[in-house]
Amino acid sequence: MVQFIINKLQISEDSHILDLGCGMGMYTVQIAARTGCQYIGTDINEAYLKKAELLAHQHGVADKGKFLYASFGATPEKIKKEAYTHVISLGAIYHAHPILKEILHDMAECCSGPSTKVFIWDFVRSGEDIGRANIHLKLPHVLATREEVMECMKSSPLELISYEDLTQFIIPGYKIIVKECAKRDPEMKFLTFDYSREAFETGKLAYLVYYCKLR
Repeated sequence: MVQFIINKLQISEDSHILDLGCGMGMYTVQIAARTGCQYIGTDINEAYLKKAELLAHQHGVADKGKFLYASFGATPEKIKKEAYTHVISLGAIYHAHPILKEILHDMAECCSGPSTKVFIWDFVRSGEDIGRANIHLKLPHVLATREEVMECMKSSPLELISYEDLTQFIIPGYKIIVKECAKRDPEMKFLTFDYSREAFETGKLAYLVYYCKLR
C-alpha cells in the first residue's frame, strides 16, 4: 500500500505531506523513508504519537518532520499554515464518520491551493450492517455507506476527482493475516481480523480510496 500511495500521488523528496489520523506513524514514516519527503502526522492518541516518533528515529527520518496532537475536524491553525503538497488520511476517518462533513472541510482548509493533492482511504459499509466486522472495528457508531460519503463530498470544499474500490485486492492480505492470527488466537477472541475478512468477502464492507483537490 505504501508504494501504491507514493506512485499514485507522485510523492518525492520535494513533497510535504500532512497525514491526519496517523496512528503510530507506520505509513507516514515509510513514505518519508522511501521518498525523503517532509511530513507532519497528527493523532489524538498521545501514546501512538510517541510510538510514531520512535519509529521515525528508527528509520532515520525524525529530522524530516514531526508528530503532533490534533483531532479530526479540528486541526490547529499552526498546522494548517504549513504549505502541503499532499493532505492524506489512511484508514482512519471511519472512526469519525458522524462528523465526516467537518473533517472534509478541515482537510480543505489544510490545502495550500488547488495543486495540493488530497488522498483518503477508508472503509464503508455496502449493506444494512457490517455483521461481525464491527467486533473487530469496535465502532460506537454506524459506518457510512459509499453513497453517504459521496454526498458529504458534494457539499464540501473538496472536489472528488476519482475513486477506486480496492476491496478485491486486500482480501488476499486479510487471509494471510487471519492465518497468522489463528496460530496465536485459535478461537479469535482477541485477534478478530477474520470478521472483517468475512465482511469484505460477502460484500458487507468495502475498501475505497478517494482522490480529491480543492475546488
